[in-house]
Amino acid sequence: MTKKISILAVLVLTVILSTGSVAGTYAKYTSSNDFTDQARVAKWGFSFGGDTAVTMDLFQDSYDGTVTSSNTDRVIAPGTAYQYTFKLTNETTGKVTPEVKYSIKFEDNSEIDSTLDGKLVFSLDGTTYKSLTDVIAELNTKYTAVNANTEFGNETLYWKWAFDGDDEEDTELGNAATPAWAKINLTITAEQID
Repeated sequence: MTKKISILAVLVLTVILSTGSVAGTYAKYTSSNDFTDQARVAKWGFSFGGDTAVTMDLFQDSYDGTVTSSNTDRVIAPGTAYQYTFKLTNETTGKVTPEVKYSIKFEDNSEIDSTLDGKLVFSLDGTTYKSLTDVIAELNTKYTAVNANTEFGNETLYWKWAFDGDDEEDTELGNAATPAWAKINLTITAEQID
């Protein structure tokens, strides 16, 4: 029996010693923490006079009584002129870093009857007139890379039909069975480029 107790004591001592050594291999340090963040979409903040398609008041049905439409159609004739101001609004001013850059692109989708070529001329300052294509190119050069914090003014598009042009051609246009048309259709797109 003493032999059994001795064996039992050796076994208990072995278990105690091996438990300590095995327990050390299972112990480890652990730490955890939760990190969260959230963000909303930044305000875009560019508008061009409305949220959807804007009808320009570039042409009129009467020009100070000198030329007046017989109905509500908008008309053009030699000696007429008018303008339309685009409202370019940057609501991000002072709210984003100035390193962010934007481009504003003007695209001309106009339909101007070829018989009006050279008769209708356009301007951004009301004094230097040129083709609509040249005016659009001038606008696109002006707005290639503007800082996000730039405050925009308004851009005014002027047009005119010279009174002292080719009277014979002008009269033919006025007497044509099917009148010539000028439809100005511009698309203005603002895009973040940086």
